[in-house]
Amino acid sequence: MDSFVREHLRFSDIDETGLSLRGKIEQYCETQMNFKNLIKDKSESQIFWISTYAWVSQVIDILLICMFLNVCPYIRFNVTFHYLSLLMHTFTEDKNFKKMIEKTIIFYVLRKTIKEERFEKIEFNDFCKLVENKSLLDLIIGKVHALGIDICEGGIKQVQSIIINGFDDMCGGYLSAGAK
Repeated sequence: MDSFVREHLRFSDIDETGLSLRGKIEQYCETQMNFKNLIKDKSESQIFWISTYAWVSQVIDILLICMFLNVCPYIRFNVTFHYLSLLMHTFTEDKNFKKMIEKTIIFYVLRKTIKEERFEKIEFNDFCKLVENKSLLDLIIGKVHALGIDICEGGIKQVQSIIINGFDDMCGGYLSAGAK
């Protein structure tokens, strides 16, 4: 199995570090409601297929519905993001899908990078005034494209740095930078 696929083939947001593929699937099956009935009397390969299909179909469904509705998906969970990473190259030849996936990755990385604690000491109205008429997304995408970074081809660490700098610039240091 390809190392990229092996790394991103996950079944739950529970830490799967060091687990074999069999261990990952067993852990996943244990945590899913009514899954035991679904996999009863199934072979290991059928259980693998059912478990993988559940995530693959979810990501494809998210992408297709969002494209149809002309919205960007917001992915919160690590396992969903890993499946997006596995499947996105199927869609990125289409420029509209690629733009949507880039924004989805940026939102995901932003959520993982900028910690909630940075917002605890600011009133919502003050924050709204601080970011009024500013678009962090446009700033990030502009810098990513200016630097020639392809988010879909492994530029996530670079995007994370752009997000941190863009957020700090946009907020003018008003939000405590110590809680990144």
